[in-house]
Amino acid sequence: MQQSSVALFRTQWPLMGRIFLLGMMSGYPQIFVFSLVAVWLKDAGYSLSAITAFGAISLFYAFNWTLAPLLDRYRALGLDRRRFWLISMQAIMLLACLVAAMVNAQAALWALVVATLILTFCSALQDVAIDALRIELTPKDRNDLLSMGAGFATAGWYTGFSLGGALGLEIVDALKQQAVPVELAWRQVYLYMSGFFVLAMILSWRLYRPSKQASDEFGVDPQTEQFADIKQWFQSVFLRPFKALFSSHGVQFALMLLLFVFLFKLGEAFLGRTAIVFYKDIGFSDSEISRYGKIIGWVVMMVLSMFSGVIAARMGSWKALMFGGIAMAATNVLFAVLAWIGPKTWFLAFSVVADQITTAFATVAFVVFISTLCTDRRFTGTQYALLASLASFSRMLLASSSGYVKEHWLNDSWVLFFIITALMVIPSLVLLYFMRDRVVSIERPGDS
Repeated sequence: MQQSSVALFRTQWPLMGRIFLLGMMSGYPQIFVFSLVAVWLKDAGYSLSAITAFGAISLFYAFNWTLAPLLDRYRALGLDRRRFWLISMQAIMLLACLVAAMVNAQAALWALVVATLILTFCSALQDVAIDALRIELTPKDRNDLLSMGAGFATAGWYTGFSLGGALGLEIVDALKQQAVPVELAWRQVYLYMSGFFVLAMILSWRLYRPSKQASDEFGVDPQTEQFADIKQWFQSVFLRPFKALFSSHGVQFALMLLLFVFLFKLGEAFLGRTAIVFYKDIGFSDSEISRYGKIIGWVVMMVLSMFSGVIAARMGSWKALMFGGIAMAATNVLFAVLAWIGPKTWFLAFSVVADQITTAFATVAFVVFISTLCTDRRFTGTQYALLASLASFSRMLLASSSGYVKEHWLNDSWVLFFIITALMVIPSLVLLYFMRDRVVSIERPGDS
Protein backbone atom coordinates (compact mmCIF):
# COMPACT_ATOMS: atom_id res chain seq x y z
CA MET A 1 0.00 0.00 0.00
CA GLN A 2 1.31 3.46 -0.86
CA GLN A 3 2.06 5.76 2.02
CA SER A 4 0.33 9.11 2.14
CA SER A 5 2.58 12.06 1.36
CA VAL A 6 2.40 13.22 4.99
CA ALA A 7 3.32 9.79 6.36
CA LEU A 8 6.12 9.48 3.83
CA PHE A 9 7.53 12.86 4.84
CA ARG A 10 7.43 11.92 8.54
CA THR A 11 9.76 8.99 7.89
CA GLN A 12 11.94 10.63 5.22
CA TRP A 13 12.27 14.25 6.38
CA PRO A 14 16.09 14.09 6.88
CA LEU A 15 16.50 12.99 3.27
CA MET A 16 14.00 15.53 1.99
CA GLY A 17 15.72 18.26 4.00
CA ARG A 18 19.07 17.53 2.36
CA ILE A 19 17.45 17.48 -1.07
CA PHE A 20 15.74 20.83 -0.29
CA LEU A 21 19.14 22.36 0.54
CA LEU A 22 20.54 21.02 -2.73
CA GLY A 23 17.75 22.83 -4.53
CA MET A 24 18.64 26.07 -2.73
CA MET A 25 22.29 25.71 -3.77
CA SER A 26 21.14 25.33 -7.37
CA GLY A 27 18.67 28.23 -7.39
CA TYR A 28 20.67 30.89 -5.54
CA PRO A 29 23.48 31.49 -8.08
CA GLN A 30 20.94 32.03 -10.83
CA ILE A 31 19.71 35.28 -9.28
CA PHE A 32 22.98 36.78 -10.51
CA VAL A 33 22.20 35.56 -14.03
CA PHE A 34 18.45 36.05 -14.46
CA SER A 35 17.25 38.44 -11.78
CA LEU A 36 19.51 40.95 -10.09
CA VAL A 37 21.72 41.68 -13.06
CA ALA A 38 18.65 42.62 -15.14
CA VAL A 39 17.60 45.25 -12.59
CA TRP A 40 21.20 46.49 -12.25
CA LEU A 41 21.45 46.97 -16.01
CA LYS A 42 18.03 48.62 -16.09
CA ASP A 43 19.18 51.08 -13.40
CA ALA A 44 22.36 51.66 -15.40
CA GLY A 45 20.28 52.82 -18.37
CA TYR A 46 20.49 49.85 -20.73
CA SER A 47 17.53 48.98 -23.03
CA LEU A 48 15.27 45.93 -22.70
CA SER A 49 16.82 44.44 -25.86
CA ALA A 50 20.31 44.80 -24.38
CA ILE A 51 19.23 43.34 -21.04
CA THR A 52 17.59 40.25 -22.54
CA ALA A 53 20.49 39.82 -24.98
CA PHE A 54 22.86 39.91 -21.98
CA GLY A 55 21.00 36.83 -20.77
CA ALA A 56 22.47 34.83 -23.66
CA ILE A 57 25.52 34.16 -21.47
CA SER A 58 23.29 31.75 -19.58
CA LEU A 59 23.67 29.36 -22.53
CA PHE A 60 26.15 27.53 -20.32
CA TYR A 61 23.12 25.91 -18.67
CA ALA A 62 22.06 24.58 -22.07
CA PHE A 63 25.44 23.02 -22.79
CA ASN A 64 26.51 21.73 -19.38
CA TRP A 65 25.83 18.20 -20.65
CA THR A 66 28.94 18.45 -22.82
CA LEU A 67 31.15 18.47 -19.72
CA ALA A 68 28.84 16.38 -17.52
CA PRO A 69 30.72 13.11 -18.31
CA LEU A 70 33.76 14.55 -16.53
CA LEU A 71 31.66 15.10 -13.39
CA ASP A 72 30.34 11.55 -13.57
CA ARG A 73 33.83 10.15 -14.09
CA TYR A 74 36.35 11.99 -11.96
CA ARG A 75 37.01 12.82 -8.33
CA ALA A 76 40.05 14.40 -6.65
CA LEU A 77 41.52 15.85 -3.44
CA GLY A 78 40.32 12.84 -1.48
CA LEU A 79 36.66 13.75 -2.08
CA ASP A 80 33.97 11.72 -3.80
CA ARG A 81 32.97 12.80 -7.30
CA ARG A 82 29.90 14.80 -6.22
CA ARG A 83 31.39 16.81 -3.34
CA PHE A 84 34.60 17.55 -5.23
CA TRP A 85 32.72 19.29 -8.04
CA LEU A 86 30.21 20.97 -5.73
CA ILE A 87 32.81 22.60 -3.49
CA SER A 88 35.13 23.52 -6.36
CA MET A 89 32.41 25.30 -8.31
CA GLN A 90 31.10 27.09 -5.22
CA ALA A 91 34.57 28.43 -4.42
CA ILE A 92 34.96 29.87 -7.92
CA MET A 93 31.46 31.39 -7.82
CA LEU A 94 32.39 33.13 -4.57
CA LEU A 95 35.39 34.74 -6.27
CA ALA A 96 33.35 35.75 -9.34
CA CYS A 97 30.72 37.41 -7.15
CA LEU A 98 33.40 39.36 -5.30
CA VAL A 99 34.86 40.53 -8.62
CA ALA A 100 31.40 41.72 -9.77
CA ALA A 101 31.14 43.67 -6.51
CA MET A 102 34.07 45.82 -7.68
CA VAL A 103 32.63 46.58 -11.14
CA ASN A 104 30.97 49.76 -12.41
CA ALA A 105 28.36 48.55 -14.90
CA GLN A 106 28.19 51.90 -16.69
CA ALA A 107 31.94 52.34 -17.16
CA ALA A 108 33.09 48.71 -17.48
CA LEU A 109 30.27 46.49 -18.64
CA TRP A 110 32.78 44.03 -20.04
CA ALA A 111 34.08 43.28 -16.54
CA LEU A 112 30.56 42.53 -15.28
CA VAL A 113 30.05 40.28 -18.32
CA VAL A 114 33.25 38.34 -17.59
CA ALA A 115 32.38 37.89 -13.90
CA THR A 116 28.86 36.76 -14.79
CA LEU A 117 30.22 34.39 -17.44
CA ILE A 118 32.46 32.69 -14.89
CA LEU A 119 29.70 32.51 -12.30
CA THR A 120 27.25 31.09 -14.85
CA PHE A 121 29.71 28.47 -16.08
CA CYS A 122 30.35 27.23 -12.55
CA SER A 123 26.65 27.33 -11.65
CA ALA A 124 25.84 25.20 -14.70
CA LEU A 125 28.42 22.58 -13.74
CA GLN A 126 27.28 22.67 -10.13
CA ASP A 127 23.75 21.84 -11.35
CA VAL A 128 25.03 18.64 -12.96
CA ALA A 129 26.44 17.45 -9.64
CA ILE A 130 23.34 18.58 -7.71
CA ASP A 131 20.81 16.87 -9.98
CA ALA A 132 22.84 13.67 -10.03
CA LEU A 133 23.22 13.69 -6.26
CA ARG A 134 19.48 14.25 -5.77
CA ILE A 135 18.65 11.17 -7.83
CA GLU A 136 21.41 9.07 -6.27
CA LEU A 137 20.29 9.88 -2.71
CA THR A 138 17.05 7.94 -3.32
CA PRO A 139 16.96 4.13 -3.62
CA LYS A 140 16.46 2.87 -7.17
CA ASP A 141 13.21 1.05 -6.41
CA ARG A 142 11.53 3.94 -4.57
CA ASN A 143 9.65 5.96 -7.18
CA ASP A 144 7.66 7.63 -4.41
CA LEU A 145 10.85 9.04 -2.87
CA LEU A 146 12.18 10.09 -6.26
CA SER A 147 8.96 11.99 -6.93
CA MET A 148 8.83 13.61 -3.50
CA GLY A 149 12.50 14.49 -3.82
CA ALA A 150 11.82 16.23 -7.13
CA GLY A 151 9.18 18.33 -5.36
CA PHE A 152 11.48 19.28 -2.49
CA ALA A 153 14.34 20.05 -4.86
CA THR A 154 12.06 22.35 -6.84
CA ALA A 155 10.87 24.01 -3.63
CA GLY A 156 14.48 24.51 -2.61
CA TRP A 157 15.40 25.94 -6.00
CA TYR A 158 12.64 28.53 -5.82
CA THR A 159 13.56 29.31 -2.22
CA GLY A 160 17.15 30.07 -3.19
CA PHE A 161 16.11 31.96 -6.31
CA SER A 162 13.09 33.88 -4.97
CA LEU A 163 14.32 34.71 -1.47
CA GLY A 164 17.79 35.48 -2.74
CA GLY A 165 16.36 37.79 -5.40
CA ALA A 166 13.97 39.39 -2.92
CA LEU A 167 16.79 40.00 -0.44
CA GLY A 168 18.92 41.63 -3.11
CA LEU A 169 16.09 43.94 -4.23
CA GLU A 170 15.22 44.89 -0.65
CA ILE A 171 18.85 45.74 0.12
CA VAL A 172 19.32 47.84 -3.01
CA ASP A 173 16.02 49.65 -2.42
CA ALA A 174 17.03 50.45 1.16
CA LEU A 175 20.41 51.75 0.01
CA LYS A 176 18.79 53.94 -2.65
CA GLN A 177 16.50 55.46 -0.01
CA GLN A 178 19.61 56.33 1.99
CA ALA A 179 20.86 58.29 -1.06
CA VAL A 180 23.60 55.78 -1.84
CA PRO A 181 24.58 56.12 -5.54
CA VAL A 182 22.97 53.41 -7.68
CA GLU A 183 26.23 51.83 -8.85
CA LEU A 184 27.66 51.71 -5.33
CA ALA A 185 24.39 50.23 -4.02
CA TRP A 186 24.53 47.36 -6.49
CA ARG A 187 28.17 46.65 -5.74
CA GLN A 188 27.37 46.45 -2.03
CA VAL A 189 24.51 44.05 -2.75
CA TYR A 190 26.85 41.67 -4.58
CA LEU A 191 29.39 41.90 -1.77
CA TYR A 192 26.85 41.05 0.92
CA MET A 193 25.25 38.23 -1.04
CA SER A 194 28.52 36.49 -1.86
CA GLY A 195 28.46 35.12 1.69
CA PHE A 196 25.96 32.44 0.69
CA PHE A 197 28.64 30.60 -1.27
CA VAL A 198 30.71 30.18 1.88
CA LEU A 199 27.71 28.60 3.61
CA ALA A 200 27.09 26.37 0.57
CA MET A 201 30.66 25.06 0.71
CA ILE A 202 30.27 24.16 4.38
CA LEU A 203 26.94 22.40 3.75
CA SER A 204 28.37 20.48 0.80
CA TRP A 205 31.26 19.29 2.93
CA ARG A 206 29.18 18.28 5.95
CA LEU A 207 25.84 16.99 4.67
CA TYR A 208 26.65 14.88 1.62
CA ARG A 209 29.36 12.50 2.74
CA PRO A 210 28.74 9.18 0.94
CA SER A 211 29.31 5.78 2.47
CA LYS A 212 32.72 4.23 1.78
CA GLN A 213 31.13 1.74 -0.63
CA ALA A 214 29.23 4.43 -2.54
CA SER A 215 32.32 6.62 -2.70
CA ASP A 216 34.44 3.85 -4.23
CA GLU A 217 31.77 2.43 -6.53
CA PHE A 218 31.87 5.24 -9.10
CA GLY A 219 34.40 7.91 -9.91
CA VAL A 220 38.14 7.67 -10.42
CA ASP A 221 41.15 9.84 -9.71
CA PRO A 222 42.48 11.08 -13.09
CA GLN A 223 46.05 10.46 -11.92
CA THR A 224 45.36 6.71 -11.62
CA GLU A 225 43.50 6.29 -14.92
CA GLN A 226 45.17 4.75 -17.98
CA PHE A 227 43.98 4.63 -21.59
CA ALA A 228 45.73 3.47 -24.76
CA ASP A 229 45.01 6.71 -26.62
CA ILE A 230 42.80 9.78 -26.65
CA LYS A 231 40.17 8.05 -28.80
CA GLN A 232 39.69 5.30 -26.23
CA TRP A 233 39.47 7.89 -23.46
CA PHE A 234 36.88 9.95 -25.36
CA GLN A 235 34.74 6.90 -26.11
CA SER A 236 34.85 5.68 -22.52
CA VAL A 237 34.30 9.02 -20.79
CA PHE A 238 32.08 10.97 -23.21
CA LEU A 239 30.25 8.58 -25.53
CA ARG A 240 29.19 5.78 -23.18
CA PRO A 241 26.67 7.87 -21.16
CA PHE A 242 24.82 9.01 -24.28
CA LYS A 243 24.85 5.56 -25.89
CA ALA A 244 23.36 4.13 -22.70
CA LEU A 245 20.49 6.65 -22.75
CA PHE A 246 19.60 6.13 -26.41
CA SER A 247 19.91 2.36 -26.29
CA SER A 248 17.65 2.08 -23.25
CA HIS A 249 14.80 4.10 -24.81
CA GLY A 250 15.31 3.73 -28.56
CA VAL A 251 16.53 6.39 -30.96
CA GLN A 252 13.13 7.43 -32.36
CA PHE A 253 11.44 7.93 -29.02
CA ALA A 254 14.57 9.55 -27.57
CA LEU A 255 14.56 12.16 -30.35
CA MET A 256 10.84 12.87 -29.85
CA LEU A 257 11.49 13.18 -26.13
CA LEU A 258 14.31 15.66 -26.67
CA LEU A 259 12.07 17.81 -28.88
CA PHE A 260 9.31 17.78 -26.25
CA VAL A 261 11.78 18.82 -23.54
CA PHE A 262 13.01 21.66 -25.74
CA LEU A 263 9.50 23.05 -26.35
CA PHE A 264 7.59 22.42 -23.11
CA LYS A 265 8.57 25.48 -21.05
CA LEU A 266 9.48 27.88 -23.84
CA GLY A 267 6.54 30.24 -23.20
CA GLU A 268 7.21 30.30 -19.47
CA ALA A 269 10.85 31.11 -20.22
CA PHE A 270 9.84 34.11 -22.35
CA LEU A 271 7.66 35.37 -19.49
CA GLY A 272 10.27 34.78 -16.80
CA ARG A 273 13.05 36.51 -18.72
CA THR A 274 11.07 39.78 -18.92
CA ALA A 275 9.01 39.64 -15.72
CA ILE A 276 11.03 42.03 -13.54
CA VAL A 277 11.52 44.51 -16.38
CA PHE A 278 7.76 44.31 -17.07
CA TYR A 279 6.92 45.08 -13.43
CA LYS A 280 9.21 48.11 -13.44
CA ASP A 281 8.00 49.21 -16.86
CA ILE A 282 4.36 49.51 -15.80
CA GLY A 283 5.15 51.32 -12.55
CA PHE A 284 5.90 48.95 -9.65
CA SER A 285 8.75 49.83 -7.25
CA ASP A 286 11.65 47.53 -6.39
CA SER A 287 10.08 46.82 -2.98
CA GLU A 288 6.70 45.93 -4.54
CA ILE A 289 8.44 43.63 -7.01
CA SER A 290 10.28 42.02 -4.12
CA ARG A 291 7.19 41.50 -1.95
CA TYR A 292 4.68 40.48 -4.61
CA GLY A 293 6.85 39.13 -7.40
CA LYS A 294 9.32 37.28 -5.17
CA ILE A 295 8.19 36.61 -1.61
CA ILE A 296 4.51 35.75 -2.23
CA GLY A 297 5.51 33.72 -5.25
CA TRP A 298 8.09 31.89 -3.17
CA VAL A 299 5.63 30.88 -0.44
CA VAL A 300 3.18 29.48 -2.98
CA MET A 301 5.86 27.74 -5.01
CA MET A 302 7.53 26.18 -1.97
CA VAL A 303 4.33 24.73 -0.50
CA LEU A 304 2.94 23.49 -3.82
CA SER A 305 6.23 21.97 -4.97
CA MET A 306 6.62 19.85 -1.86
CA PHE A 307 3.41 17.97 -2.61
CA SER A 308 3.33 18.20 -6.40
CA GLY A 309 5.83 15.37 -6.85
CA VAL A 310 3.61 12.82 -5.16
CA ILE A 311 0.49 14.15 -6.91
CA ALA A 312 2.20 14.02 -10.31
CA ALA A 313 3.43 10.48 -9.68
CA ARG A 314 -0.10 9.29 -8.86
CA MET A 315 -1.61 11.04 -11.89
CA GLY A 316 0.97 9.59 -14.24
CA SER A 317 3.53 11.63 -16.13
CA TRP A 318 1.70 12.26 -19.38
CA LYS A 319 -1.51 13.40 -17.67
CA ALA A 320 0.39 15.54 -15.18
CA LEU A 321 2.45 17.17 -17.93
CA MET A 322 -0.61 17.78 -20.11
CA PHE A 323 -2.56 19.35 -17.24
CA GLY A 324 0.43 21.38 -16.06
CA GLY A 325 1.21 22.70 -19.54
CA ILE A 326 -2.36 23.87 -20.19
CA ALA A 327 -2.70 25.48 -16.76
CA MET A 328 0.71 27.16 -17.02
CA ALA A 329 -0.19 28.70 -20.38
CA ALA A 330 -3.59 29.88 -19.14
CA THR A 331 -2.09 31.84 -16.25
CA ASN A 332 0.25 33.68 -18.63
CA VAL A 333 -2.84 35.47 -19.92
CA LEU A 334 -3.23 37.08 -16.49
CA PHE A 335 -0.10 39.12 -17.12
CA ALA A 336 -1.64 40.39 -20.35
CA VAL A 337 -4.57 41.62 -18.25
CA LEU A 338 -2.15 43.24 -15.76
CA ALA A 339 -0.43 45.04 -18.63
CA TRP A 340 -3.82 46.32 -19.77
CA ILE A 341 -5.15 47.55 -16.39
CA GLY A 342 -1.86 48.97 -15.08
CA PRO A 343 0.00 48.66 -11.74
CA LYS A 344 -2.70 47.25 -9.44
CA THR A 345 -0.95 45.55 -6.55
CA TRP A 346 -3.89 43.27 -5.73
CA PHE A 347 -3.98 41.95 -9.29
CA LEU A 348 -0.20 41.54 -9.30
CA ALA A 349 -0.50 39.38 -6.19
CA PHE A 350 -3.34 37.35 -7.74
CA SER A 351 -1.42 36.85 -11.00
CA VAL A 352 1.77 35.83 -9.23
CA VAL A 353 -0.04 33.31 -7.00
CA ALA A 354 -1.90 31.75 -9.94
CA ASP A 355 1.24 31.62 -12.05
CA GLN A 356 3.33 30.07 -9.29
CA ILE A 357 0.71 27.41 -8.56
CA THR A 358 0.66 26.21 -12.15
CA THR A 359 4.40 26.64 -12.65
CA ALA A 360 5.14 24.61 -9.51
CA PHE A 361 3.04 21.69 -10.64
CA ALA A 362 4.27 21.74 -14.25
CA THR A 363 7.91 22.06 -13.19
CA VAL A 364 7.77 19.23 -10.67
CA ALA A 365 5.92 16.96 -13.12
CA PHE A 366 8.64 17.71 -15.67
CA VAL A 367 11.48 17.02 -13.21
CA VAL A 368 9.85 13.77 -12.03
CA PHE A 369 9.46 12.58 -15.60
CA ILE A 370 13.02 13.18 -16.76
CA SER A 371 14.41 11.85 -13.47
CA THR A 372 12.70 8.50 -14.06
CA LEU A 373 14.55 8.20 -17.37
CA CYS A 374 17.99 8.29 -15.68
CA THR A 375 18.22 4.68 -14.57
CA ASP A 376 21.97 4.06 -15.02
CA ARG A 377 23.66 5.54 -11.96
CA ARG A 378 27.09 5.42 -13.54
CA PHE A 379 25.93 8.28 -15.77
CA THR A 380 23.20 10.02 -13.75
CA GLY A 381 24.70 13.48 -14.11
CA THR A 382 25.23 13.24 -17.86
CA GLN A 383 21.85 11.77 -18.74
CA TYR A 384 19.86 14.18 -16.59
CA ALA A 385 21.95 17.12 -17.80
CA LEU A 386 21.26 16.25 -21.44
CA LEU A 387 17.50 16.22 -20.88
CA ALA A 388 17.37 19.24 -18.58
CA SER A 389 19.75 21.31 -20.68
CA LEU A 390 17.47 21.15 -23.70
CA ALA A 391 14.83 22.95 -21.67
CA SER A 392 17.56 25.40 -20.66
CA PHE A 393 18.59 25.80 -24.30
CA SER A 394 15.16 27.07 -25.32
CA ARG A 395 15.05 29.28 -22.22
CA MET A 396 18.52 30.72 -22.63
CA LEU A 397 18.83 31.09 -26.40
CA LEU A 398 15.35 31.76 -27.77
CA ALA A 399 14.09 33.59 -24.68
CA SER A 400 17.08 35.91 -24.95
CA SER A 401 15.34 37.40 -27.99
CA SER A 402 12.14 38.06 -26.00
CA GLY A 403 12.90 41.76 -25.58
CA TYR A 404 13.56 42.19 -29.30
CA VAL A 405 10.36 40.31 -30.18
CA LYS A 406 8.28 42.51 -27.88
CA GLU A 407 9.86 45.79 -28.96
CA HIS A 408 10.10 45.21 -32.72
CA TRP A 409 7.65 42.48 -33.73
CA LEU A 410 4.75 43.22 -31.37
CA ASN A 411 4.78 47.02 -31.49
CA ASP A 412 6.19 47.16 -27.96
CA SER A 413 2.94 45.68 -26.61
CA TRP A 414 3.09 43.77 -23.34
CA VAL A 415 -0.47 42.51 -23.87
CA LEU A 416 0.34 40.83 -27.19
CA PHE A 417 3.62 39.55 -25.78
CA PHE A 418 1.99 37.63 -22.92
CA ILE A 419 -0.73 36.20 -25.16
CA ILE A 420 1.98 34.85 -27.46
CA THR A 421 3.76 33.22 -24.50
CA ALA A 422 0.52 31.42 -23.62
CA LEU A 423 0.26 29.96 -27.14
CA MET A 424 3.85 28.72 -27.21
CA VAL A 425 3.03 25.58 -25.20
CA ILE A 426 0.71 24.11 -27.87
CA PRO A 427 3.36 22.34 -30.03
CA SER A 428 4.82 20.49 -27.04
CA LEU A 429 1.38 19.33 -25.86
CA VAL A 430 0.55 17.99 -29.31
CA LEU A 431 3.83 16.06 -29.29
CA LEU A 432 3.14 14.78 -25.77
CA TYR A 433 -0.28 13.47 -26.85
CA PHE A 434 1.27 11.35 -29.59
CA MET A 435 3.92 10.04 -27.17
CA ARG A 436 1.46 9.20 -24.40
CA ASP A 437 1.45 5.39 -24.77
CA ARG A 438 5.23 5.16 -24.70
CA VAL A 439 5.48 7.61 -21.81
CA VAL A 440 3.10 5.46 -19.75
CA SER A 441 5.02 2.28 -20.62
CA ILE A 442 8.39 3.57 -19.35
CA GLU A 443 7.18 5.03 -16.06
CA ARG A 444 8.40 3.30 -12.97
CA PRO A 445 5.61 1.42 -11.18
CA GLY A 446 4.64 2.84 -7.82
CA ASP A 447 5.47 1.06 -4.64
CA SER A 448 3.01 -1.53 -3.63
